[in-house]
Amino acid sequence: GIDNVIMKIMGDRFVDGHGAKYSPSIVRVGAGITNPKIKSIGMKEQVDSIIVQGSDISKLNNIIVTGRQTLKRFQNEIHKLRIRIQAMVECCPYEISSDWEMRIDEASFESSGRVLFVNHKTKTTTFDIPPKVRPNGLETPCIIQKMPHYVSLLKSLTKYVERHNNESSNLEKYIILQNAANAKMEAGGSSSYSDESVSSLLEQHVLNSTHIVLTTLGSAGGRAVESANKFKVVVIDEAA
Repeated sequence: GIDNVIMKIMGDRFVDGHGAKYSPSIVRVGAGITNPKIKSIGMKEQVDSIIVQGSDISKLNNIIVTGRQTLKRFQNEIHKLRIRIQAMVECCPYEISSDWEMRIDEASFESSGRVLFVNHKTKTTTFDIPPKVRPNGLETPCIIQKMPHYVSLLKSLTKYVERHNNESSNLEKYIILQNAANAKMEAGGSSSYSDESVSSLLEQHVLNSTHIVLTTLGSAGGRAVESANKFKVVVIDEAA
């Protein structure tokens, strides 16, 4: 059933447009989980884990502070990578020969913003833009999307964007707990936030921030799934 599909996803993972494997975030909704590996991605287990981690107010505040610092670091890395990728894409106003490769010279890029050109045929480097590719098939134009350094930067960007999204999602969950704790303190110990309402908010957030939600048909019509954002793609397997 659904747990076999989950094990397949966890074992084989997915493949992106560059042939690299990646693991999207997944959550399993509903009862009947017997496999310990799958239980770790069950929605109830995820929500309970968040609540336990946020039970200590002092620790919760530290988690949020650290999370915001981590987000800032990821944002800086994403900004740096985007600038480098854009520089490589825009450095040549015309096609150049495939003898050339473009790279970012980290020693000078921050100050100059220039792209380094490497000629593998003559084993030379220059910051000057090479000549146009010769017409009539005498030379093959270079394809920037296939250049090793460009591909490496793009993979790093994808990695940091994924990490940023995951960290941002985690931070939002802890802020939900922090808001509930603050409301309880302001109310003198009795808060409009009940344990059930906090759990419901966390369930909605888990479902809305996860890439793939897997559930049995019986659980698909449950309160948590009904209250989540509408799904762009729904796959129904072996429905009677």
